[in-house]
Amino acid sequence: MAQAFADIDTELAEGRMWRARELLAARVLTSDFDPDLFRRYGAVLHAMGDQDEAGRFYMLAGESSGTEGL
Repeated sequence: MAQAFADIDTELAEGRMWRARELLAARVLTSDFDPDLFRRYGAVLHAMGDQDEAGRFYMLAGESSGTEGL
């Protein structure tokens, strides 16, 4: 699974949050239900300050703790 997110991890390591967000958003549109993908996308959205949208993706990932999206 780590290989599947290698390009996203590279973008995050280089500090290119917007690019990581774009890559994750594209995968969300083209993938089946993937809690790990939703969790990663939620984490990027949260780091970028989009708490409401992060909360939605954390919820899809099955995360029920925290205040995002409430």
